[in-house]
Amino acid sequence: MAVERDLVADELRRYEVAADDVTVEGVSSRRSLESTQTSISAAGPITGSRHLYRPAGRSTKSICPLELRAGIVQGLWTPTAARQGAFVMAHLTSRESAMLFEELGGMQPSVSTLDRLPKTLSARFEAHREGWEGDIRARETVPEEAVVLAVSLDGVMAPMAKSEPDQGAQTAHTAPEAPAAGDSPGKRNSREAGGGTVTLYDAAGKRLSTVRYGRMPA
Repeated sequence: MAVERDLVADELRRYEVAADDVTVEGVSSRRSLESTQTSISAAGPITGSRHLYRPAGRSTKSICPLELRAGIVQGLWTPTAARQGAFVMAHLTSRESAMLFEELGGMQPSVSTLDRLPKTLSARFEAHREGWEGDIRARETVPEEAVVLAVSLDGVMAPMAKSEPDQGAQTAHTAPEAPAAGDSPGKRNSREAGGGTVTLYDAAGKRLSTVRYGRMPA
């Protein structure tokens, strides 16, 4: 793993930019400083230096061409590490994910770092969802033997974050009602998570392909 970390660090250095100024999406930025950053790779942490560039104007945020060119996620995760982290987080809680990575012995992101990863990816996806989904659908093909199209849609009420405990109207002579057995203090709001499939079958009823969709509440 140490060798792998060294190789990834060498590869990242290929994306470094040390020019006086750069232009990203039509915005020009001048080199401001060089800093040392530790990234999460699938083999563990790797540390290297990189140049930062700042657009003109007050309170502007610096950009890092190396991170943009290499596809670094959150200024922290290499693409492979982010993909692995997101995959595990899709199946386990953030705490269980951290325990799994510790057991595997490669990268060992913290619980809070893992918790932020899917939220960042989700926000990025939502900003481009319609265009990206359109691109994916444009590449889909329908087999010649397909004769049946089946569409299904379902939903489930998922418990979301708790609100503050509901004490209700109380006086000096009344006490809050004790929670029922198994209940925890505070209200838990439920919202619908949706899921659906689009499936193609041949004349004999054999399934040819299935596209699955899932959406958490906004």
